[in-house]
Amino acid sequence: LSLKLLQREQNHGNAEDARFFGEVAEYIDLLQLDVARNKKYRMDAEERERVVTKGFMEREMRYAQEMRELENMLAKAKAEKDEIIHDTEYVQSEIDRVRGEKSKTTQDRDKLEEVA
Repeated sequence: LSLKLLQREQNHGNAEDARFFGEVAEYIDLLQLDVARNKKYRMDAEERERVVTKGFMEREMRYAQEMRELENMLAKAKAEKDEIIHDTEYVQSEIDRVRGEKSKTTQDRDKLEEVA
């Protein structure tokens, strides 16, 4: 299109027409430069978007993995707590049993001392 306009500019004897076609050709060249620049900007923006999206997805995957690990740690902590509570109850029952035996032994000893 620019080439045709340049040919018309050269072929016209009228200086005003030639100048008009020259200006139109120059304007078209500027518009083509704008188009090329806008395409580059669009491609750059798309690349930035891809990079940001990739980073976001990687963070999401990392956060999901961390959540799974934390959930596993929480489950282990709860299991350990339940085991400790069970052990504590057993030890408390043993303490109560030993106290009872001690009390009975003390009573038996006191009775033996009274008899003797």
